[in-house]
Amino acid sequence: AIAVVFPAFFILVAALVCLTTMTRMVDEQRGLIGTYKAIGYGKAAIAMKFVLYSLMASLSGGIIGCIFGLKVFPLIIYNSWNIIMPKIKYANHIILSIIAIASMAAVIVAATLAACMSELSEVPSTLMRPKSPKKGKKILLEHIGIIWKHLSFSGKVTARNIFRYKKRFFMTVVGIAGGCALMLAGFAIKDSVSALIQKQFVQIIKYDATISYSDESVLDTVKADDRIDDYDTIHTYLSDVGNAEVIEDEDKQQKEDITIDVVENADEFEKFILLRKRNTNVTYKLDNDGICITEQLAGTLGVRAGDTIYLSSDSGIRKPAVVSHVVEMYTNSYIFMTAGYYEKVFGEEYLPNAILVTLTQKNDDLQNEVGSDYLSMDNVKGITFCSSNIEKFNNMISSINLVTYVLILSAAALTFVVLYNLINVNVSERIREIATIKVLGFFDKEVAAYVYRENIVISIIGSLAGLILGRGLHLYIMKTIEMDNVMFGDAVRPVSYVYSFVLTMIFALFVNLVMYNRLRKVPMVESLKSVE
Repeated sequence: AIAVVFPAFFILVAALVCLTTMTRMVDEQRGLIGTYKAIGYGKAAIAMKFVLYSLMASLSGGIIGCIFGLKVFPLIIYNSWNIIMPKIKYANHIILSIIAIASMAAVIVAATLAACMSELSEVPSTLMRPKSPKKGKKILLEHIGIIWKHLSFSGKVTARNIFRYKKRFFMTVVGIAGGCALMLAGFAIKDSVSALIQKQFVQIIKYDATISYSDESVLDTVKADDRIDDYDTIHTYLSDVGNAEVIEDEDKQQKEDITIDVVENADEFEKFILLRKRNTNVTYKLDNDGICITEQLAGTLGVRAGDTIYLSSDSGIRKPAVVSHVVEMYTNSYIFMTAGYYEKVFGEEYLPNAILVTLTQKNDDLQNEVGSDYLSMDNVKGITFCSSNIEKFNNMISSINLVTYVLILSAAALTFVVLYNLINVNVSERIREIATIKVLGFFDKEVAAYVYRENIVISIIGSLAGLILGRGLHLYIMKTIEMDNVMFGDAVRPVSYVYSFVLTMIFALFVNLVMYNRLRKVPMVESLKSVE
């Protein structure tokens, strides 16, 4: 899912950068294009000059990118898994490389053609003259007197310049928003996976182990065991669950094999598993009027609270049951019900076959000791510790961390390139304007502030738009990458928004500083005579 979504964003942002660059290149060569047309060159021949330029750049960049991407990124991700694996063997992704290079080249060439069309439609005499500056006019903010009257002269000039060049404004905002969105998505993926452990194995699952037994005499041992702090008996089994009484065509019916926990004492059960609605503080309590099912199972079956599903008893009797609540659960699919509801639905006696236990201490030595002691007993079928699941997900998180760092760094690099390119184009397009205000007596710092204010305001707007876009991208990715028996959720730490915003603004400020030397050295006379 990530491999499908992220390249699409990168290609779109790259196309935006190339469109800006090629538009500027075409603008700079208006006079030359007019000369070509005047001496008889056709539109296609003139456009081919720019198309070939962009095509050569995209092909050479694509080849370098494929060599780098197919060697470095797989190596980083391959080595991120915390297991012993053989030395990596690289596959020949010739078709994939051709598709990647061709798609990037096609987008860039299309952007180049779009930039050429508007210029080529004009007659030679018009092209040989400098392009007329954009006409100044009142902006919407000027009609809001309370705000406009309190703005300084510099603030009014900044506002007018931002909305005077609408195309450049929107392109810069979209470019910055795309890079910021990719960074936030990278941070948010990491947050969602990391939050899974805290929510699942601290807040929801509160017990330490499950002991399955064949004889109730093991209860006496558990009661007398001073290493066990608390316990509760349940009846647990696997059942075939669906939204139809008889499943004849599996392609047309939703069907899942899930774990059903039947609880004797609902009050005691709350100490071991918290039943609650996701993203809220609403908690539920089991009763004899229905069952609680986990969120991912409800989504798979397409049911919600108040609907009816069909499930089987431990002996295989299939009956309908009413869904009272849909509860939060991130690993595995469960159905919870009381012993009273189980007996009412299936007409079978409730007989416990497992014990949920919490230990006095949470450490590996105690777990190993308890596990060995109980597994040596004849009436114990098995014991499962929650810590094994925590370790598994910790390994998964440490593995995915490196992958998300690669995505974040790639997005950060893209954001920097977008900012540098767009701000560079902004300065190039306004070189005569900048030279004019320098001639009028503006000092270097005042000239820089004149340009920087616009860049910073646009960067802030783009970053805020990127945070909204990034949140939507994150929600899509987390929904798409869900797998059987694992739901990642959509938690994002507030600090991730701060990181994405601050990084984008740091890049913007850094690019502005890089541009300062260029602004300081603008040749005033040459710039003003450039039209001649």
